[in-house]
Amino acid sequence: MQERQVTIDDALNVLLWGQVSEIEYNEMNDNWQCKVTGTDIDGENLVFIAGVWEHCHTVRCITVY
Repeated sequence: MQERQVTIDDALNVLLWGQVSEIEYNEMNDNWQCKVTGTDIDGENLVFIAGVWEHCHTVRCITVY
């Protein structure tokens, strides 16, 4: 996120108002990976790949672009 100058506010905007376009299970990491597309707080397109671990109720940012 830092490399691409994406802030927490940008990521939250995508997660709250974007659309989940893909969901797939990653057996190697034992998690779900979700592609969320939307816009950052400036209205620029942003894609957020989230890793979701059900067993520990955790969501982590895999990458953004």
